[in-house]
Amino acid sequence: MQKEVGELSYQGPHISLTSATYTAIKSIFLHLLRNSVDLGIKLPEERLAIGKEKLAKITIKVEEDKDFLIIFFRDDGAGIDTNQLLKAMPPEGDSSAKFDSPFSIANLIFSEGLSTSPTVDHISGRGMGMSAVRRSVEGLDGSIYLTDLERVEGNFITFTNVIRLPKSHFVLPAYFGRTSKDVG
Repeated sequence: MQKEVGELSYQGPHISLTSATYTAIKSIFLHLLRNSVDLGIKLPEERLAIGKEKLAKITIKVEEDKDFLIIFFRDDGAGIDTNQLLKAMPPEGDSSAKFDSPFSIANLIFSEGLSTSPTVDHISGRGMGMSAVRRSVEGLDGSIYLTDLERVEGNFITFTNVIRLPKSHFVLPAYFGRTSKDVG
């Protein structure tokens, strides 16, 4: 049996990408979707056994904030095992860093060379996923971080990826003819 996503929802304004931004944004979202399906979302029978719906959900929400678009990306998977993250820390990583909470450990997902996948295949296990996402986001003068961290079971933490990108990379609809009454 394969993993199944029943709903991919988008909430936010209609946006278009500038041609220069398209490739980077596509790469960012492919990495996020692949990580969700390959590492976070469990098989339907495993989801049912822990009280989740059979089909997984992935939500993308976009909000405007002054000169930036804030993109929230979340799946309803099992989360990430913080013990597994610590074990997977690359040897060249900062072993002296203080990981005093599961939440500081969760941010290790952005480390170069880190992989929590038990196998290497065309999707996961090469240690490039979230560090590549971070590089792509930073290449667009943006930032990425985790929010809504929640310990769910044992050492597992669920979270939302938050990407902040300058609006200059997007084409947003113009609002002509609005008055102060329209705005509220």
